[in-house]
Amino acid sequence: MTCPADPPLRLKRIDAARNMWRFYHLALHSTLFGEHAVVRSWGRIGAAGLCKTMTFADLDAARRAFKRIEAAKRRRGYIDALRCDIAPTFADLPTEQRHQHGADRERLGARFG
Repeated sequence: MTCPADPPLRLKRIDAARNMWRFYHLALHSTLFGEHAVVRSWGRIGAAGLCKTMTFADLDAARRAFKRIEAAKRRRGYIDALRCDIAPTFADLPTEQRHQHGADRERLGARFG
């Protein structure tokens, strides 16, 4: 169960020149045992990614950890992302990859079309 006063945080870091397409999600949850957990997941946009859970005895400690992780990610260049904003689009691809994608579509279309 997510803590109502602490909405989940969705971040992204995209640098097409470096082929970097990353996401980072943070959420604060209550556990069944009365503890509080900071759940974070990260990875390449479009991939499943990894997940890690840190549990804390009190809510204040969990909130401090949440804010500390958020600050570290923002220092590294992560920005807010909308849920529908996570998947890269064709327009986000570098020009050479767009040309390759078009050539692949033409080749496959000729073969299967």
